[in-house]
Amino acid sequence: MAHTGCLNMCPLSTALILGPSGLWFYLFYSSAHLLITVIITFTLVGSIGCLCTAYLTEPGILPTVDEDLDGNTRPKKLIVLPGEDKRTNMIEHRAKYCRDTSNTIEKFDHFCPWTGNGVGIRNYRYYFCFLVFTTLLALEVMVTSALGAIVAGSSSGSGGSSSGSGRGSGSGSSPGGSSPGGNAVEDNNGTIAMLGWLLVVYCVLILMLVGGLLSYHIPLVSKNMTTNEDVKHVYNYNKRNPYDLGCTQNWWVFLRSTITCPRKSYVTTTPDAHRYDRCCNNGDDNEEDYDRFQDRV
Repeated sequence: MAHTGCLNMCPLSTALILGPSGLWFYLFYSSAHLLITVIITFTLVGSIGCLCTAYLTEPGILPTVDEDLDGNTRPKKLIVLPGEDKRTNMIEHRAKYCRDTSNTIEKFDHFCPWTGNGVGIRNYRYYFCFLVFTTLLALEVMVTSALGAIVAGSSSGSGGSSSGSGRGSGSGSSPGGSSPGGNAVEDNNGTIAMLGWLLVVYCVLILMLVGGLLSYHIPLVSKNMTTNEDVKHVYNYNKRNPYDLGCTQNWWVFLRSTITCPRKSYVTTTPDAHRYDRCCNNGDDNEEDYDRFQDRV
């Protein structure tokens, strides 16, 4: 689990998912079909589960050593796997030093503050599934909230006239043609409709943000490329991506990785001697450590 300080917004992400979902259950649980409730519950559990797993899973930290080439230039970081004496370049592992977690991460994708962890070879599958479940959850809540708000609004609009006609023949009707009970039901339906439309607006924003991220990562999986490689244009027309096995094979490899972890963690078997936590450093030392260990692909 990464030490990210103020950049760890995983608790906020959890609240932003559980809060609106709880409001949906409060408003529409009693009137929703059982199948709809089961589907929304399943996607909610999947979203929170993948979020927490992406946060708790070690992203693929690599043990590194510094090789001082000539004493005048910045030391070069090399990878030394446990039980091996061979030193390999970071490029061979598609690795990068993550400033936010102060670790070198294999197949580094990016640092996600919303999951509170770096995204690499060991937890990218959970991050991707989190995007899928959250997008589906927002879509389901948006559609059902819109339908529920429409029904509640219709009941609120017709409630006064129907209750008024019923009360017109009764001896206990009020002078204004309405009763406190009828007004309470009408006001309740109006509140449900208003809150339902607020949920719709919120879910539209989530779809634009999380759904947009999902639509960005789907082509990356299809090309077996990371966000870091895409942003830096590591592979282009002049340099072919050697990890691209074709769209179908790339997805097959990715789907298999969602079942079995791509590799074991080296953290438990490797001393943490080369790890630097930015929160523990102060002043110029902090910048010096970052400048020393920042490495670009």
